[in-house]
Amino acid sequence: MNQYLLSVYEVEGAVDGTPQTPQEMQSFMARAMALEEEMDAAGASMLQRLGRLDTADDAYRRAAELAPAEAEARFLRKHVQGSQRPDGGGGRRGPLGHGQFNM
Repeated sequence: MNQYLLSVYEVEGAVDGTPQTPQEMQSFMARAMALEEEMDAAGASMLQRLGRLDTADDAYRRAAELAPAEAEARFLRKHVQGSQRPDGGGGRRGPLGHGQFNM
């Protein structure tokens, strides 16, 4: 899975739109975490459709860890397919998780 580095630098003086108080920074970080969770879930869905199930499972697990609500985390965990494969993981499912392709 790709890893990304967020680089931050400080500018002297106030910059319009930047969080100034701890509460504003907390709100900003909550939005950033929600965006990261959405991106992981979207990426997992695409990987699943491409048949890259192991990588999709990892992305769904990560999205579930970042989910702000337990109901959302449960929904994302339901998409993890690796342990649910009838063949124990040796074959591949179709692009939407239906059917079985033996490779």
